[in-house]
Amino acid sequence: AWLADTGDEWVKFRLRVEVPMSQRAIATGRLTDESHDGSSYRATFVADHRSELPSLFVGPYTVKESRVGKVRLRTYFHEEVASFDDHYLVTANQYIEEFSTQIGEYPFDGFYIISSPLPVGLGFPYLTYVGRMIVPLSFMRGRSLAHEVLHNWWGNGVAIDYARGNWAEGLTTYMADYSLAAADGQRAAREMRLGWLRDYAALPMSRDLPLIDFTSKKHESSQVIGYNKAAFIFHMLRKELEDALFADGLRLFWNRHKFKLAGWPEIQDAFEGVSGRNLDWFFKQWLHRTGAPKIELVKATIKNSGTVLVTLRQSKPSYRVTVPVDLNTTAGHFQHLVRLDVLEDTFELSGTVEPLGVSVDPAFDVFRRLLLGESPTILREVTL
Repeated sequence: AWLADTGDEWVKFRLRVEVPMSQRAIATGRLTDESHDGSSYRATFVADHRSELPSLFVGPYTVKESRVGKVRLRTYFHEEVASFDDHYLVTANQYIEEFSTQIGEYPFDGFYIISSPLPVGLGFPYLTYVGRMIVPLSFMRGRSLAHEVLHNWWGNGVAIDYARGNWAEGLTTYMADYSLAAADGQRAAREMRLGWLRDYAALPMSRDLPLIDFTSKKHESSQVIGYNKAAFIFHMLRKELEDALFADGLRLFWNRHKFKLAGWPEIQDAFEGVSGRNLDWFFKQWLHRTGAPKIELVKATIKNSGTVLVTLRQSKPSYRVTVPVDLNTTAGHFQHLVRLDVLEDTFELSGTVEPLGVSVDPAFDVFRRLLLGESPTILREVTL
């Protein structure tokens, strides 16, 4: 109730704040000036472009600053966590440079990390607001910080059109959380994908929903859909288009919709634009359906030396999926990609040496129902 209510969800604003000298104030806008005398601290924040209503944070903060080109980085930390300021500034710098290279120039002139007396982890334009008890923890200083930095592109730089689905949490999870796991190696990336499938396997059917209906996290079950499943869909889209076109699609989406609203249709348009392909089938099956295909190996028979016939079956309704099938031979493993778009189909896998066995999607690259024995019973089945 401290703002004039214009009835507008998106505004431009100029906000001038004055607080006692013992305090510091930060708001979700461009810091244009600040000053202090013996009794007061003053700062002015401006939103030059259409923005969400301003949020204001005030506390007895120690402030530390560094620069990434034109971008001002700051920590506003309570005294008991102020020793972590250099780590956060250096790490945030690295993430801004990495994401700028992948997507486009960082959209704001500042990024601030603020410690909170409340046990929260929240993202806003320009800043992230993190419980001070979380600040020292390694997950916050790594993966979670990357997630919050990236939200200044996805969610703040390009705003979410909630009426047409929240794509930003999944894309941010994929480009931040998953990319950091992948940087640790194929095994770490595989474990994260398997973790997403295990969580989905534990999700009660009554809590499943089409991804297009996800707006925000209200329960652990909504995170399974809106974060994990959405991230997995971007993983499969990247496999479908390959790395270069996927990267081009992200940059096109960013350039078209910076400081605008966007939903899933704009995501689809961007990737169709760079690939020259109709991807309607992909987005319809993954956004508008509940559930996931259950894919089984029906049989595998040796046709002749080096060649195997593999029959795969999927549950109803059928999906159009590219399934990795590994042929294990006396000379090593050879991966084949087969397109399964009917309930059951047979594929011929050719090789030049004696086949020993077949593995279907051994690295968990397809969003699917896990089969019995692929995952042990986990506590997640209770919490969900």
